[in-house]
Amino acid sequence: MKAAGFLFSQSGDRIQSIAKLFGTFRFRMKKKAENHLVRHVASL
Repeated sequence: MKAAGFLFSQSGDRIQSIAKLFGTFRFRMKKKAENHLVRHVASL
């Protein structure tokens, strides 16, 4: 646990930026899926 804490403190900014990137990616994918669903329902 100590090692993990040290690693985290060392690359905290990198982890944060990766998390941010991942968050925006997930948000985009969610939007894409929602749009796809809406289009699919509208075409029924």
